Amino acid sequence: MADDDRYRVRRLDDRELGLPDDPLDGPALIDRLRDAVLLARLMRRSVLPAILTGVMLVAWLTLELLGPHSVSGDLHPAALLLGGAKEGALLAVEPWRLFAAILLHAGAAHFLVNAVGTWFLSQMADNILGWARTVILFIAGGAVSFGASALASGAPSVGASGSVYALLGGLITAALVNRRRLPKAPWSWLAGFGALWVGLSIVFALTTRTTDNAAHLGGFLAGAFLTLAMGRRLPLFEPEPGPTPMPLLAVTLACILALTASFALSVRGITLLADLPDPALRDTALPGLSLPLPSRWAYGRLRDHRCTVEPDAPLATLAADGPLCAVDPYGSVLVLGRAADVVPGVILDPSMMAENGLRSFLGGSEGDVTRRWLVLDRRWTLAFNCYAILADKYDGMLSRVLGGMKLLPTADPLPGR
Repeated sequence: MADDDRYRVRRLDDRELGLPDDPLDGPALIDRLRDAVLLARLMRRSVLPAILTGVMLVAWLTLELLGPHSVSGDLHPAALLLGGAKEGALLAVEPWRLFAAILLHAGAAHFLVNAVGTWFLSQMADNILGWARTVILFIAGGAVSFGASALASGAPSVGASGSVYALLGGLITAALVNRRRLPKAPWSWLAGFGALWVGLSIVFALTTRTTDNAAHLGGFLAGAFLTLAMGRRLPLFEPEPGPTPMPLLAVTLACILALTASFALSVRGITLLADLPDPALRDTALPGLSLPLPSRWAYGRLRDHRCTVEPDAPLATLAADGPLCAVDPYGSVLVLGRAADVVPGVILDPSMMAENGLRSFLGGSEGDVTRRWLVLDRRWTLAFNCYAILADKYDGMLSRVLGGMKLLPTADPLPGR
């Protein structure tokens, strides 16, 4: 052979070729080749992460562009509730919020964190579990996470973090169940990633008051149980991955339809085309007054211009100790009490008295808030405060409240008041 550098070759030893020390060790060679195939499958790229994060991006941009904005130009405080955020009282009458809340995010940073987690974990889940199981984990696991959140707290909650934790729970469960079949190489990476994720979760739980820890835990457990329920035959270990089993495909399509339908309802809500839930009025008797009041609202006492909810106290008892108030999930407040307490600055004009009370509201708006009030007599004044963009949504309810209102004789004329 010529001594030219262009033709100079060097003998590669077995170690550089990645072969075992004993080239005649057949089982070791087969194991090495099997691990190489599994690693290649684990590193495969698919379009599923782009689809999932793309859907999340479209939903977030839809909220930002079509959702209502306040007078300051920022997204309106009620936008997430209108779009389908998980909220205890609303969830009881609108269960589609379990799915809609997955695609809602409270700002760019919230969206980006969940998008990054969805991208990386859905890629690994697609390679190990297959696309159908991954979609089920993301959608059904996210819905279950908000169910767990609702059991822990009725406070509003949104975001795909429950879905991200469902993917993580599914991956860890699949890895533990198949730990003897997986190559050794990804275990250190998976352990490091899991430790990092758990560490970040603990930090966020301790430092961020808005973190929905119940949703994270619920999503993780849902991912683990769903993975076990969907069987141990994973595409990663199949010699030739075949078509998706029909039962699994049916569940996947059902999840996709549920998410699509909930997103349509979400768009209808943020564009202010949907009506607010029926308040289901109930007749209520107070000293000197009878009227229908919303049964699903939370009642309490008005203290320092705030409604302090006392869910177990009778309404008559609440009304006997200062103004009675009621709040709904959209931030609207209804108050009953003396005019000076209910509407500060209002001077009671005796000429406004009528045997059956007045039947028209006085009112005004300030910023994003609209206030309406009605003076009935020296004891009772009804005031209603809500966001201006929702004012017309309550017109039917207020008309029924006024139509059923009756002043009753009372032994306490409240002289001088």
